[in-house]
Amino acid sequence: MSQPNPSRVAITAEAGELIAKLVDRNGPVMFHQSGGCCDGSSPMCYPWVTSSPVTATFCSPR
Repeated sequence: MSQPNPSRVAITAEAGELIAKLVDRNGPVMFHQSGGCCDGSSPMCYPWVTSSPVTATFCSPR
């Protein structure tokens, strides 16, 4: 039996609307949340940059 393809991230409808506005205004974006204890431990939104080591390793544009 095939397994369902789980979502990597769940968002509310309101969050989806906000993300759509961000993309409309700024182009593709990426979200990053560090596992660290200080700087970067909150989710952050960045413009999509293909040359970033983070995007090249872990992300795909949405």
